[in-house]
Amino acid sequence: MKAKGFTYVEVLAVIAVMAILLTIALFDYTQYLRETRRTAAQFQLMDIRERVISEQRSTNKPLSVVLQGIVDSATNPYYNITSYETFLSTDNTNTAEALMDYAIVATPIGTKSQGDDGVICLTLQGYRYWKEKSTNCKFALYGKNDPKRSTFKTIGEARGSKWYGD
Repeated sequence: MKAKGFTYVEVLAVIAVMAILLTIALFDYTQYLRETRRTAAQFQLMDIRERVISEQRSTNKPLSVVLQGIVDSATNPYYNITSYETFLSTDNTNTAEALMDYAIVATPIGTKSQGDDGVICLTLQGYRYWKEKSTNCKFALYGKNDPKRSTFKTIGEARGSKWYGD
């Protein structure tokens, strides 16, 4: 009489295959969550930028005051959101004129799952920067007389950011 059912070896083989598939699926899902959270933070920075520009135009308050008020009220469970003043470009002539801008920065919270994801930066001029595992925005100086380009480069274009190119 032949026994019906599975042997222990067959059961163990099925469990091993299921464990491998589950590990792959879990890794992919974790990556998907990180990308989704990063995209949400990018949209939040763009929303802050639009709110700052709109409120500054309607109230005529100084840009720095409006920006600080909106940034202080912004919250994100995976990123700390801050702002600062930055030089985006310089004139290479003797006038030493500088184009000033404000950057809105989302820094990953180290203890969360986004910890080593890299900072996300957006300026009020619209320059963007994100690079995996980067620790700062790396805003570069590009002058009007730059021999490589006659117009200003965006930060993303200059650094190969994955977030550049709408």
